[in-house]
Amino acid sequence: MKTQEDRLIAFNPKDLLDDEETKLLYEREKPYWDLQRSLIEARRRARISQKEIAKKMNVKPSVISKFESIDKQNATLQTIINYARAVGLKEIKINI
Repeated sequence: MKTQEDRLIAFNPKDLLDDEETKLLYEREKPYWDLQRSLIEARRRARISQKEIAKKMNVKPSVISKFESIDKQNATLQTIINYARAVGLKEIKINI
């Protein structure tokens, strides 16, 4: 059974780009989705659970679950930095 993070990684918003409004929405959200996807992939490569990330960040596991959710795009820059550090990244790149 696919997990939510599997669905996020496999999600290809380009499949939805048939109409102009959806295309504009995709272009606006793409930088966040790409960053979110790369951070989740880094966590998985490091073999760190959401619970472990939460402990390192001193937050509840539900905060990490929400951060990794497809429909949540309101993370602060500090949350993104803390998450990246918790998975062992030294730098992150955002393409806009």
